[in-house]
Amino acid sequence: MKRLVLILFAMLALSLLLAEDEISSSLPQNLSPRQEQLQGLQKQAADGLRNAGLYYNIGVLHYQLGSPGQAQLWFLRALRLNSAHRLARENVAFIQSLHPTEHLAPPPAFVMQIMFNIYAFFSLNRLAVLVLVLGLLCALSLHWLLHYPPQRERAFPLLVLLIVGALFLASLFTLLYKSYRFRHDTRAVVIQEGAPVHASRRDGKALYSLPEGYVVNIVEQGADRMAVVLPDGSRGWMAASHLERVAQQ
Repeated sequence: MKRLVLILFAMLALSLLLAEDEISSSLPQNLSPRQEQLQGLQKQAADGLRNAGLYYNIGVLHYQLGSPGQAQLWFLRALRLNSAHRLARENVAFIQSLHPTEHLAPPPAFVMQIMFNIYAFFSLNRLAVLVLVLGLLCALSLHWLLHYPPQRERAFPLLVLLIVGALFLASLFTLLYKSYRFRHDTRAVVIQEGAPVHASRRDGKALYSLPEGYVVNIVEQGADRMAVVLPDGSRGWMAASHLERVAQQ
């Protein structure tokens, strides 16, 4: 009987030890506060929370932890949800300024830069609201023109209708174009420092390498390599493991 009790006691002690090892091994080991915060935010993103502020904070933590490629990726994802996010845009420009200018596109002209800033200010949500407001104003302007006293000159209400109608059409086309770009986003970020660019899919010799955080466009996807276009228009093939798409699946 004593032997049976000893055996049961030993089995109980062994099971407690195994359980303790299992619990302790599941806990994060040697994580800094920033790493723990990053894990929490990434879990929210993985659970389906789509928020530009959340993506921006993930990018900031990645940069603070020494991963400029992942930082650039999440900054661009924040801008994809809200193109008017000023801090995300500034950080994207900052990381791009760290890269060599060999394969970068030339800076846009002053007028084009102003137009781009206006385009970036109107996010998809803002454009949708603007289209609704201008559509309502178009209907009111048309109603005003049709019910304008016939004995009076209709030049002014007609001018108002033409101006509001032109703004409505411009906003509508911009919304459609931006929605198309959102659905067909081919951008990818280099997440490996010194990622080689090859001349063809099977070419083993690298033409040059790209730094971490560099942004390219994917034009063809293979099993292990992707055909990419750089900002200056040059083409090449890169390993799929060295890139991550901005658009999440």
